[in-house]
Amino acid sequence: EGREFKIALQRASAQKFRGLCTLSFTDVTEEEASIRDLEHKRPVVALLQIDNYDELVANLSGYDRTFLLANIESKINSWADKSTAIMVRGDRNRYTLLFEEGYLDAYRAERFELLDAVREIKNPEGMSATLSMGLGCQGRTYNENVVNARLALDMALSRGGGIGVHRAPFMWAGDQQRLFQKLDDHVFAMLNAGVSGMPFMTYDMSGYHYSRPVATPYAVLNRKTGAIDLSRTAAQGPDEAVVHRLFSGEVSLDEEQRIFARGTEFTAYSACMQTHGYVRHPFEFDEATRKTYVAYAARHRALAPEILAASRKAAQKGIPVVRPLVWDYQDDENTWNIEDEYLFCDRYLVAPVLTDVTARDIYLPQGAWKDLTTGERHVVPAGGKRFRLDVPIDRIPVFAREPSLADGVAESS
Repeated sequence: EGREFKIALQRASAQKFRGLCTLSFTDVTEEEASIRDLEHKRPVVALLQIDNYDELVANLSGYDRTFLLANIESKINSWADKSTAIMVRGDRNRYTLLFEEGYLDAYRAERFELLDAVREIKNPEGMSATLSMGLGCQGRTYNENVVNARLALDMALSRGGGIGVHRAPFMWAGDQQRLFQKLDDHVFAMLNAGVSGMPFMTYDMSGYHYSRPVATPYAVLNRKTGAIDLSRTAAQGPDEAVVHRLFSGEVSLDEEQRIFARGTEFTAYSACMQTHGYVRHPFEFDEATRKTYVAYAARHRALAPEILAASRKAAQKGIPVVRPLVWDYQDDENTWNIEDEYLFCDRYLVAPVLTDVTARDIYLPQGAWKDLTTGERHVVPAGGKRFRLDVPIDRIPVFAREPSLADGVAESS
């Protein structure tokens, strides 16, 4: 009892012993315990950064600055006290935490509590401190974990901003309503951010919250108790303990499922695909909507190599991953005012369905294009081609540009 064994089965090869076999048991208890111990002690690197440090301390005296940073550091120290972690403060707004992997789950479980605690700290002007965190683990060396932590930290989202915001890896579009008329806001934001020097744009897929009259009651699920609360109203607003599950008002469940499906389809053809907010999530919809989500999530993962290549080009040359047609076809006047189609990576033309319809108009600029759903090939002369296309709820029109024609187009533009 309490021992671990490795079991091996070996059949006899000699003809006269055919059908006989030997079963051996090797006690590997100590070996497995050593492996678990080594895994428990593998180093994990956590990088923490005060995002708005410069704005936070801009007008503070030396005393006030020291007091504010000490307050933030005390919150980080409280979070770090789950193990014998080593914490080092870097230049101004950065902290490095080194701890054993066996404590990783404990740190992860309370990371949002730390972020919330730091956010409650304000400077005399009322500005809240914000903290970003990146965890690096399972690298072969300490340096690999540092790199992994930096990559995780770099994925932090930036909400809004002014001059210099292009330095943030992903600009986030903010809290959008889950309505058909808001889907085009996502596309509009992506295209405008891309041509404004911010090639990486993301948003809460298909909307973050519902739209309803202020006093309309809505049902919420209390995360702490598991109970449904029917007494709250939109005027009271949600807090961190609740999440919207049911609602009444402008949008029916059936319509919401169509909104979610349409948002999922074009978000699969973007640099970042994520769903979030006080709304229903994929597993809460009907089977057809779930299948649409699974199919397009798989398609997004399959596009990862092309997204990575396009992202590298964006970082090096400023060519947006998602860009308007006019970027590549500046001599085609028909593309100048098209806002409901876009180019993705260097190969795809995407025509998202942004309203509750089952057919939409398509414009293809000059070139050879292949419909990825039907396989139909369109050879388009100068001046482009317009046509109407059926778009059932599980389909988004996407056309692949022929490589021979696509090579160098974005570069020359």
